[in-house]
Amino acid sequence: MPKLELRSDPSLSAPATTVLALSGGLDLGSVKALEAHLEQLKDQGRFQIVVDLQELAFISSSGLGAFLGTVNHFRRGGGDLVFVKLSPKIQKVFSMVGFMRVLTVLPSLEEGLAYFEGGRKAGAPTAFQLKVQRQQPHSGEPFLLVVQAVDASKQASQTYSGTASLKPTWGIVSPARIGPFVQGQWSGQVILTGPGEVSLKVEDQGLNGAQTLEVVEHKAPAVFPVKVECTGCRWPLQVADSDVVRCRECNEIMLVDRWAQAISLRQSGESAVPASQVFQMLMPADVNILSHLRTLVVGLLSEQGYAQGFVDDVELALDEALTNIVEHAYAYDASKNIGLRLSLEKDNACIVLHDKGKPFDPKGEAHELDLEAHLEQRRGGGLGRFLMAKLMDTLDYSSNAEGNTLMMVKRVVA
Repeated sequence: MPKLELRSDPSLSAPATTVLALSGGLDLGSVKALEAHLEQLKDQGRFQIVVDLQELAFISSSGLGAFLGTVNHFRRGGGDLVFVKLSPKIQKVFSMVGFMRVLTVLPSLEEGLAYFEGGRKAGAPTAFQLKVQRQQPHSGEPFLLVVQAVDASKQASQTYSGTASLKPTWGIVSPARIGPFVQGQWSGQVILTGPGEVSLKVEDQGLNGAQTLEVVEHKAPAVFPVKVECTGCRWPLQVADSDVVRCRECNEIMLVDRWAQAISLRQSGESAVPASQVFQMLMPADVNILSHLRTLVVGLLSEQGYAQGFVDDVELALDEALTNIVEHAYAYDASKNIGLRLSLEKDNACIVLHDKGKPFDPKGEAHELDLEAHLEQRRGGGLGRFLMAKLMDTLDYSSNAEGNTLMMVKRVVA
């Protein structure tokens, strides 16, 4: 993971506004540099800050807390911290902790600069607008779909960051769920079965939108039995007839239609995972190697075929757990060790951490956050344990004379 880099310069178009660009990783080992930089901007009387996160690859609760604990300083100085150009990974973390409610997040640098010039922000999302690559997609072949959340005046609303359902009036659509949305927009490849006129609908929590398409079939129905490739692992499969089938190699579920087109029935972002692997290591409790360990674990998870969203969740939860041990159990004593066991199964990833430091139960504050209280009291702590509980399906902590053990499990959504 590249180290954190900070660059801040007054905007040429708005000299009173400073653009602060972050790249690399923002975690316990680098957060002091960010805090010092923000303090320097305040001392210089620079209170209008646009924080460009386009190149930020990772953010932990330490980084989140630095922003949460200082934003009111800038607001009381007549400015704000305005966050722009979030990647899907960073946007997901912001949404998970509720930052979209209490911080100002905009899609582009231009809109961030306009915010301080009195530019109008879009209102709350009221509907979805759909745009397609072509009005007559071929049955069983992917085409580009763009879905944008809009407000009552049809202006793009960047505040929507959830997942939505795709529903055709007939036939099969893959994926059936899309997301996460980044600044109110999602784009990706979609497959429809056909042929015929189909109204493709997008729905989520009272928001909806639709686009009518003419799905065309450009080849004759297949003569069964046929051989098809698994959409997950590309293993060749013999299929007797049009049916829903399972690949015995990777557990991928597919619809094979009457044109012998294999269409994955997984939700967007999910992935089939091969047989289990176990990795064990003993590492020093050194804050400076946390990013290197994260990089290693991300590589192992990716090699095993887990979906990117799954990998991101495990990476962040692991960082939070290790940060708790380094900071609280060992009080930054790098001479101590942490045991780590990573078990990767078809349906879950399990992490077991062991230390011999001060007991620290990560389930102690796994409740909903009161971000308004954090802002008022300028507190940046309390986010790590909340994130771990949100990201993982199981947190099991024990402490005895042999030390402290934390087990975290993340399940693959079926």
